[in-house]
Amino acid sequence: MNLAPITPHLFIAITIADDVKNQVEARAKRLREQAPFRKWTHPEDLHITLKFLGAVSAERIADIHSLLSDTVEHFSPISISVAGLGTFGLSTSPRILWTGVNGEIERLRALQSDIERKLELLGFTKENRPYSPHVTLAKQFIGVASPEELLRQAAEADWQEPLAFQALEIVLFESHPGKSPMYEALAHFPFI
Repeated sequence: MNLAPITPHLFIAITIADDVKNQVEARAKRLREQAPFRKWTHPEDLHITLKFLGAVSAERIADIHSLLSDTVEHFSPISISVAGLGTFGLSTSPRILWTGVNGEIERLRALQSDIERKLELLGFTKENRPYSPHVTLAKQFIGVASPEELLRQAAEADWQEPLAFQALEIVLFESHPGKSPMYEALAHFPFI
């Protein structure tokens, strides 16, 4: 039997500093007791996505490495903080629970835009939606009642104080569905 090789699913992201991951996880633990979501993000998987690539053949990975190496030469570390809570999807049954990203947002958007533009030249599909930086905390609300009031109270209690860090690099990740943590760093690209 001839099995075809598995094509990795990749994305490009900014990692969260370890001390901030620990603080986000402590806040998320308290929130888990009140907010029923099917899947909570493993602390090691917390990140800010810059571009989801999907299935990528081995031949294209070298081009992505080159592109990211070139990109980081034009950027210095970016000051970022995370705070607040929000959701994507229906307010009564959200798909995603996230904490917001603040700080040098215009520099972050410029980085994401540069990566998006260069990848489009390599044949990757350009994202149609505006870039909305966030850190996913949980997926698939499974509660009975709407989570709006609960999340408002949690945001006021725990999530208002910003957790700041310096984004020092971008990382090319591979997704491994079904594993925990689910994301594997394939390559690191430090800012100058």
